[in-house]
Amino acid sequence: MQARFALERQRSDFFDRGLAGPGLRPELLESWHRSKAMGVAPDQAAPPAVPAGSLDRSLERLLSGPLDHYAQSLADTGLSLLLADGNGAILSRWCTETRLASALDRINSIPGAVLSEATVGTNGVGTPLAARRPVEISRAEHVADLYRSMACAGAPVRDPFTGEILGVVAIAGQVKDDSTALLPVLDRLLAGLSRQVFAAPRPPDPDPEAIRSTAGGFPLRPELQARAERLRRAGGLGLVTGEPGSGKTGLASGRGQPLSVPVRILDARLEQLYGTAGWLREARAALSAPGSVVIRHVFALSALPALKALLAGRRRGCAVFLTANDADLSGHEQLGAVRLEVPALRGRPRELESMLAAAVRGRAWSQRPFALDAAARRALLDYPWPGNLAEFAAIMDELSASPPAGLADLPRQIRDHARPGGLLQRSEAEAIDRAIAAAGGNISEAARLLGIGRATLYRKLRGK
Repeated sequence: MQARFALERQRSDFFDRGLAGPGLRPELLESWHRSKAMGVAPDQAAPPAVPAGSLDRSLERLLSGPLDHYAQSLADTGLSLLLADGNGAILSRWCTETRLASALDRINSIPGAVLSEATVGTNGVGTPLAARRPVEISRAEHVADLYRSMACAGAPVRDPFTGEILGVVAIAGQVKDDSTALLPVLDRLLAGLSRQVFAAPRPPDPDPEAIRSTAGGFPLRPELQARAERLRRAGGLGLVTGEPGSGKTGLASGRGQPLSVPVRILDARLEQLYGTAGWLREARAALSAPGSVVIRHVFALSALPALKALLAGRRRGCAVFLTANDADLSGHEQLGAVRLEVPALRGRPRELESMLAAAVRGRAWSQRPFALDAAARRALLDYPWPGNLAEFAAIMDELSASPPAGLADLPRQIRDHARPGGLLQRSEAEAIDRAIAAAGGNISEAARLLGIGRATLYRKLRGK
């Protein structure tokens, strides 16, 4: 208790009078300096949130399965698990305890909330991003008073090719004293994550008709599906390209199509978790087994020449599909793969209409039917969907089953796009959406493309 009061006095002296007392951890003092320089103070309000549709959820899709598993180990521990993107925006939160969930809600630690140091100062999500290493923050070490009852630890997740931080995995909970040590818990969780994060194979489909009945959820042009199927049957090598969230992995893995062989899905970005040798071992095993293999984000792999050798020596008849975003295609010709280009959702009006019909009937995503009024349906069909299928799926999951959803029930970016008049506002919103899509969801890069500051872009997103 005495130590906590002393720390609170040191924090008050630092932010009120600029005095740095003795005994402060160097990394904590560095974070306080950064927070103060950005204007964050102990009376800081709860963090802002960004629209769900503007978030890049590729990291969430990559890690949600294993994190779902490890979140179960935190049940009854008083701890929650958080996944945030490289800007500190929470993508997912796992919390089974009602009391803790209510506490997190009160401080706006919810999906979409931005917990960067620039918004709320020292904390277990923003500080690992700024310090670029695992960090534990407890109680009065937080800058903002609203976190004084919380302890948290976070560790960055890095892109293996560029070294860029993709996001943060963090654990957080309410504590009564300062003796809780969370970094060892987080270390064990991340070690287990690195062993389990490769996706399990998609097994052959026992009931092709059942697969066909839900295929309307992920419609692609028939000629594109036919080309992919020919490659699959011939044991060929394909490169599936398109915008983020456009359905590349769905096409490559045969989603919505009956399959007679299992499909193994790997992700090149996980080289950072396994190490190059470990990742290549997993790839060698997958390429030696019956079935087909999908390798996502192939140009994130630093060991591309070694992968090319493995591809050349793969099991006979093993079809391989590599996927990459359009922005990452420099030098793709060296792979010698047949390229399949998935069009953006905004260029697929018939498929969009089919997807919306499937969602309304409960045959895709949430698997529950719901109703839309005419204005809401028109707004959804007119919206340009910068986040493609990923954004569409997230919004479909949020719509209520009853009563019929109207325009007011749709996310703000769709309402603003549908709003009559306000041409300048709509043009600005569309420019922001395009920049975020071009930057792959990276808010800092999107701000650079727009020629504005990151803080300005966050304000515009909050007002969209």
